[in-house]
Amino acid sequence: MHTYKTKFWRPNGKRYDDTCLATIEAIYYFLKEYHTIFLGQEYTGQYDNLLCIFKYMYLKIRDFHSGGANLKAYKRKLPD
Repeated sequence: MHTYKTKFWRPNGKRYDDTCLATIEAIYYFLKEYHTIFLGQEYTGQYDNLLCIFKYMYLKIRDFHSGGANLKAYKRKLPD
C-alpha cells in the first residue's frame, strides 16, 4: 500500500493533511493497486480516464472563482 497526496482544489484544513484524498482519487489509486497486486498485471493507464472528470471540475471551479485571488486553490499548482 502506498501513500498518495491529494490534488483536490479545496483545502482539507488543519484537521486533515494532504494525504486525505478526494473520492475519485481514492477510487483511482485503489484500482491501480488492485490491477497490479491482485490481477498481477502491469498498469498501463487503463483507469486514467477517471481523472478527466476530476481535472475538468478542478479547472471549472478555478475559472468560476477567477476574481478570488485569495482563494487557497490559486496558491496550489495545477495538476498535470
